[in-house]
Amino acid sequence: MKNAWQYFFISLIFFIAMMTLVFLYIFHSWHHQYDGSKQDSILAERIDFLLRNARLLGGEILRQYQPDLSCSPDTACALEQAALRYPHVHGVFLYHNGKIYCSSLRQLFTPDATFQDVTRSANDGKTLLLSGIKGFPGKVFLTYIRGNQKRGVVVTIDAYWLRRWFAANGQNGLLVADKVLTRDQTVTEVGSVRSQITNTLSSPLSGASVVSFRHDTPHLFFWPAVAVLILAAGLLTILALGRFRRNVFPTLPQLEQAIHAGEMVPWYQPIMDATTGQVRGVEVLARWHHPRKGVLPPDLFIPLAERSGLLVPMTQALLDQVRRDMDVLKFRLPDKFYISVNISATPEIVEALSATLTGFRHAFHNHLKLVVELTERTAVRSDSPVIALLQELRAEGIGIALDDFGTAYSNISKINKLPVTSIKIDQSFIRKLADSMESQRLVESIIELARSNRLSVVAEGVETAFQADFLAARGVALQQGYYWSKPLPVMDFARFLIWHRTVPGMFSEERSPV
Repeated sequence: MKNAWQYFFISLIFFIAMMTLVFLYIFHSWHHQYDGSKQDSILAERIDFLLRNARLLGGEILRQYQPDLSCSPDTACALEQAALRYPHVHGVFLYHNGKIYCSSLRQLFTPDATFQDVTRSANDGKTLLLSGIKGFPGKVFLTYIRGNQKRGVVVTIDAYWLRRWFAANGQNGLLVADKVLTRDQTVTEVGSVRSQITNTLSSPLSGASVVSFRHDTPHLFFWPAVAVLILAAGLLTILALGRFRRNVFPTLPQLEQAIHAGEMVPWYQPIMDATTGQVRGVEVLARWHHPRKGVLPPDLFIPLAERSGLLVPMTQALLDQVRRDMDVLKFRLPDKFYISVNISATPEIVEALSATLTGFRHAFHNHLKLVVELTERTAVRSDSPVIALLQELRAEGIGIALDDFGTAYSNISKINKLPVTSIKIDQSFIRKLADSMESQRLVESIIELARSNRLSVVAEGVETAFQADFLAARGVALQQGYYWSKPLPVMDFARFLIWHRTVPGMFSEERSPV
């Protein structure tokens, strides 16, 4: 058992570790996505700022220097001074009919073919990414055009500023027309990197867009690690369940050894008289006092005993212990006190236990009564040998009770076939008394049926004062359940008797379950 819980504990640790990793990964991804979106917005605003200044500068130049189509030293100086007012601007160029004739750079500027193509197809507000401009090897420029195809102004912005801004997280680039300034600060065709782009945020001022590239997998071993943790947790859980099952659910050899070692002991649940609060009898319930696991309930071993044929020796061992217990307590017990024992209503079991039951009855003569509760929920045919066996027990003064009456095959035909002396109303009906009028009517019908057949009635599963009072008001004084007492080991039952001492002979007028 200890090892099973250890496995469970280790599995829990693995599970917590796995969920922590998943949570951290999801949080990291969400945080990165949030930061990425925020960074995209900031970059878009900065690019808008650059292009807005370029637009203002270009408009100013067009109004002052374009009309004369000349490039005097004064004009070149004026262009230079105008460009210097905007720190991000690289240069200002005047063009006419596809040719640049004046520049803020104060030197003869001979554009390359690309720059000439730009001026020939110029449209007002057009934004382009240029690289490989003659005289500026390795430089990249963001260009903004004011004018038309005939004449106008080209404003260039050094991509140094873009590089510096994009370098903050390394996952952004700039898309202009069909060109992209990538994460490695080079200009390439958009088709070659389209699969890597995960988000695009367009500038409202121009055709430029901030793009986000696919995030490099920072946790290359994350999902394999999660898979390993899941596998480890699963294996440990399987081992724990296997160990837990072996420890909790006993095996046949363990049950045999327990019976021979005297580990099967009786517990006693009092059957009370609800009108006086005195003890009238007990139901014997089997418990396994395991040396390591403590007290095991019957649902863990009774099914195994039934399947393996150990139910008879186990019941015999219990009755032997009950006889020893009652021999010590018999002088504290009231008159007509009865012991109720559960057996299966099969011919094989009843026949095997007949001698034990009869011997128990004779051991106490008239001081103690014995009642056999039939627990087998099967139909009993009129020619079944179990009927004759039960009649023999009845002739020996042993009472016959139908347990769980109202369910399965416990009906009027079974009452007529078997030598029944009492019935026990199933607790499922008792439990619903306060909430179901149907259950109340059914219980009342059972009580009336018992009276008409001169049978004693015991109500089991009584757990509330309402249930106790409802039954007592309808003549069901014999009651059993947690309202009165839970099943008790023999020493606790002895103390219970002291607190509920009964005056001998006070029940002489009551109908006995025997």
